[in-house]
Amino acid sequence: MKEMSTIVKSITSLMYIPILVFGMYIIIHGHILPGGGFQGGVIVATGVALVFIAYGTNKANQWFSSKAMFSLMSLAAVLYFIVKNIGGKRLSEFLLETEIFGPAPVGINPGFIDSGGVLGPLNILVGILVFAAVSYAIIVLSQMEAE
Repeated sequence: MKEMSTIVKSITSLMYIPILVFGMYIIIHGHILPGGGFQGGVIVATGVALVFIAYGTNKANQWFSSKAMFSLMSLAAVLYFIVKNIGGKRLSEFLLETEIFGPAPVGINPGFIDSGGVLGPLNILVGILVFAAVSYAIIVLSQMEAE
């Protein structure tokens, strides 16, 4: 895929950071608002697709490698398994009373970020996993098109 015009590259440079920030917002607030790890991961991967479209396959492959995305995807899957299956209730209780996550919430979903216990870290891991998987697919498909 060839790189696009200067206008498309300029718009990509302007929009890439807001796309990443919005995707991370959706991931982090996924357990208290509509959205979550999957939706936020796809939004962040959309930024990677935009870079590949605007700057072309050759230049974008310098910034995003398939090996790094595959490693990130594998790491997120292993950490998700550890947090979900091995940590479970103990990890949720361990995180809940710390300075980072604060005291246990009173009432049903008071709307704080830490109100989901272990769901917050799980949403973040799902977001990283989906981002890496979709980005990996974009990278592989762009390399197939280039050949």
